[in-house]
Amino acid sequence: MTEWRPIPGYEGLYDVSDFGRIRNARATQGRPAGYVLTTPVNQSTGCAVVRLYGPGGGKTLAVHRLVARAFHGEPPTEGATVKHLNDIKADNRADNLAWKETSR
Repeated sequence: MTEWRPIPGYEGLYDVSDFGRIRNARATQGRPAGYVLTTPVNQSTGCAVVRLYGPGGGKTLAVHRLVARAFHGEPPTEGATVKHLNDIKADNRADNLAWKETSR
């Protein structure tokens, strides 16, 4: 069964699933709560991105980072990246992602 969690920083606005899907947490612009947003793929990197709107305006964010923050907590260090364990950038399932600390 799909598990949905609030997106950190967008609580009450958007949720992310353990499969990497993004949905509205409340009804907006004629769309009902639970409306699943599309996650277009950024052609230059192969990573899925989505544009979210919050109190500070709109931001384009990488789906893998949203999933990692919701299911694995905040990055362990500043500059940590998200590793796709199977090396498939389009596979944003929570169990396929892990934080990777970068060496300085």
